[in-house]
Amino acid sequence: MAFQTTSCVVLLAELLISSFLSYECERLNGYKFPVYSTNFCPRNETEWMERSSKFNCTGEDITYACFPNDDITELIEFCYPLGIIAIPPGLCLFLSKKRSQIEAYDCRTFKDGCPTTPYRGSTIFKSHHQHLQL
Repeated sequence: MAFQTTSCVVLLAELLISSFLSYECERLNGYKFPVYSTNFCPRNETEWMERSSKFNCTGEDITYACFPNDDITELIEFCYPLGIIAIPPGLCLFLSKKRSQIEAYDCRTFKDGCPTTPYRGSTIFKSHHQHLQL
């Protein structure tokens, strides 16, 4: 009886975890490369490295990225075919679905969250607007 109860609890936990993971990271259609939705972007270097590894973003000409979609309605994460993503002050980046390309918009009119200094996409977690969450 104890074995059956333990088995049921383990099975239930596995189902809950797998349903949580599928919600947390759902693959999206319409892009030229794999793109996944996420509830938040990495908040520190450890999370950044874990996600980069999870998506197998390795090599000199590819980097893990986490930005809003082109409607600014959800956060998405993906491996982008560019070694370094440079972000100048006054611009916010997003991934265009139509072109599957990172594009920018002027965010200087935003109340908060617009970068005032240049930074790289791989260090977004260090910036004052590090907690990208929608």
